[in-house]
Amino acid sequence: MSNLSKDLTPRLTGVRNGSKHAGLNPHVCVCERWFFDFARHSQSWYNGTMLKIIIALILIFVALGAMYRYIGVPKIYSEEYAELPTAHSYGDPTRAISEISINAFYFVPQNRAENIVPNWREILENNLQKLQEFHSVQFLGRSRVTYRIYPQPIIGFRDGILYDTEDTGGGNPQALRRVSEEIEKRVFDPKGDLYMTDFDVVQSGTYPVLAIMYEGVGSIGGVIYESKFELAGDIAKALGLPDGSIFIVNVESADGFFLVNKLCLEEQERCEMGGPALFAHEFYHTIGISDEYDGELQTSSDIMGSGRFKRLEETYLNKKTVRKLGL
Repeated sequence: MSNLSKDLTPRLTGVRNGSKHAGLNPHVCVCERWFFDFARHSQSWYNGTMLKIIIALILIFVALGAMYRYIGVPKIYSEEYAELPTAHSYGDPTRAISEISINAFYFVPQNRAENIVPNWREILENNLQKLQEFHSVQFLGRSRVTYRIYPQPIIGFRDGILYDTEDTGGGNPQALRRVSEEIEKRVFDPKGDLYMTDFDVVQSGTYPVLAIMYEGVGSIGGVIYESKFELAGDIAKALGLPDGSIFIVNVESADGFFLVNKLCLEEQERCEMGGPALFAHEFYHTIGISDEYDGELQTSSDIMGSGRFKRLEETYLNKKTVRKLGL
């Protein structure tokens, strides 16, 4: 018995107390030794990793301290940007043009009604759309043009000669004045025979413009001012303009107006200049921009000078003009 006891003793080393089958379960001891060995290795890896992390953090803080000492702490400033000035009519900050609304018409003197073409609306809208695109680019999006077209041609009460008169020089200013006054009475006056409630509404805060595609000669545009004077000469003197450039008009629905010969918009080759560039040229008179030519002398290559002879996509508003418009 004593020899047997000695032989069995080493087999029981490491067995948990209380095991009923200590002599029959040697794997328990093997597993526990493996676990203890793994735990010892894990603890060693953990300690090594933590040491590396601590060293890395120390180095980071040392580097930050050096940056603070030699470079300093970056400072963040908040600064409000100044608001961009509002686009306005030429040289006149009191007349904002950030939103321009065009009421467009096709006007036909009574004795020229047979010249009405079926695609008149297409012609007018094509020129309006191109103007809209050109204007947005030139004004960097800070002035927007919207438009609406009166749904039918307006046939005048009178024959062409009574709108044009014998003198159509200077772009036919008499036609612009007389036609615009007739449109004012017939379309925008509630008592007018062509009055339309929804067309009469003008959005507040917009700069309203009257555009006329005319069945007759002419290409002219201008600004409409309120004045305390009744005579054209007195108004011209107050504005510092030539007497011949001022006309008394009775138009309340617009702050600017222009007229363009339909043939020049429909068939550009019939006119010295025509198409969208001519349409835009006359439109820009409605916000106060003057011609950049004197007879045959072209003083600018932009749309107000020699550029008016080009395709609209090939011309521009010059820098001097743009600055006077608040840009």
